[in-house]
Amino acid sequence: MGNKCGRKEADPDSAWKQQNKEFATNPVYKYVDFAGGGKLIEAYKTGGAAAVEKMAKTEILPFLYNDGNGAIISKLDYIKWQCRTQAKYTGSTVWETRTDDQLLNDFKDDYFNKVEDHEACWDLNKRGGVGETPFHILYLLDSPTHHAVGEILLDLYPKMSLDVYEGEEYFGESALHIAIVFGSLDAVKLLMKKGAKVDQRCTGRFFLPEDQKKGHTKTTNYEGL
Repeated sequence: MGNKCGRKEADPDSAWKQQNKEFATNPVYKYVDFAGGGKLIEAYKTGGAAAVEKMAKTEILPFLYNDGNGAIISKLDYIKWQCRTQAKYTGSTVWETRTDDQLLNDFKDDYFNKVEDHEACWDLNKRGGVGETPFHILYLLDSPTHHAVGEILLDLYPKMSLDVYEGEEYFGESALHIAIVFGSLDAVKLLMKKGAKVDQRCTGRFFLPEDQKKGHTKTTNYEGL
């Protein structure tokens, strides 16, 4: 993002690489995986809603802010998370020697991805490789079972409707965006009922025209997905 912790160049495969590296080690992928399984899915298949609720109240709760009631992710929180994320792949810990004021002063917003204080439910430091949560993956896989599990989680923790992808590739994408893309009207209604932001913008590199992916230019041909 044009700062000491931001991207150095636009690698079109960077998001996939980040996720792939963490599949085996990041605990969030144990609950919902991209193969259609995961502990939450198995719980629903074997024990129904009650089993999912039990898991959500015990195993999922430690991943959430304030017992699922949400918290504000500040700009400084985001900068530190971005630095930690990059350090996983570069090994550089120089940022740890800098004060909070220095980190804030060094940071320059990306032209598209504007970092502001925002509310979230899932702890920023306990997410997937591109800043996603298992809740996002539930809607991404778009099966009746995944939607059922998502509804159970929303009933327990409505603030999950506010969570967005925090990594720069899909920055700003929420479960509401995903449900709209898949035409899942019931999911859209439920997410909006639970408080999803209808004006949330997804501005990550994935969503940009091809000639903007490496950085903002004054003109564009708007060709993209």
